[in-house]
Amino acid sequence: MSFAACGPWLTPLSAESVHTKIRLIAAPSAGGSSTAFRTWRNYLPADVALYSVELPGRCNRFHEPFIQSMDGLLQQLEDAVAPHLDQPFALFGHSLGAAVMFEFARRLEKSAATRPIRLILSGQRAFHRPPPRPPIYDLGDDAFLAEIQRYGGTPHGLFEDEELRSMFLPLLRADFTLGETYVYHEGPPLETDLSAYGGLEDEEIDATDVKAWERYTSGRFNCRMFPGNHFFIHQHEALLVENLLRDLKQ
Repeated sequence: MSFAACGPWLTPLSAESVHTKIRLIAAPSAGGSSTAFRTWRNYLPADVALYSVELPGRCNRFHEPFIQSMDGLLQQLEDAVAPHLDQPFALFGHSLGAAVMFEFARRLEKSAATRPIRLILSGQRAFHRPPPRPPIYDLGDDAFLAEIQRYGGTPHGLFEDEELRSMFLPLLRADFTLGETYVYHEGPPLETDLSAYGGLEDEEIDATDVKAWERYTSGRFNCRMFPGNHFFIHQHEALLVENLLRDLKQ
């Protein structure tokens, strides 16, 4: 069965076939879309089918309003995707996407008849670890964009173009509102096996923040640190996918 019935929530990035054994569902960082993962298929074997979560307000959902509530997002995602998880699947999320996938995995364990074979959280500190800086989602435009560029994932000069600025600023602000107003509520650890990834040069999240995810699962846990900053998943894509596949096939 394909994911066609999931509507716009999942974008297929590699084809399913009779050889497919695992569906890998990935969620991007703030401001991101399915394009963040489009080149991963170059490194995936035929038995892994890749999908990306597509949030409203980008790509083929460009004209839909942004979602700024985690509960609202998760309910729609669960309604669209959970009924079709009829094959082994894994969840991957980077930064904001990691928070989305963590809560999605919690919902699946509570309400669905299945759970992922592995949850992989990337570029996100464990929720009990304090952030190094206050939220930025409600700053003025110039201050907000200056903070965004400090993360290192924004092309130089992007926001000097007024048309691009007017296009991406609302999207980024909506996603940062979604992520920074999210509140983690304590609960039992997941039963799902969990992997946590981080960048060795990430100025926002260090190895201790990443390793601290171990307390969130009663299943198997491992931590992997990669060269690069907060966007190491793009800087060292082949290396990341190689290690991801190793974790999926444990």
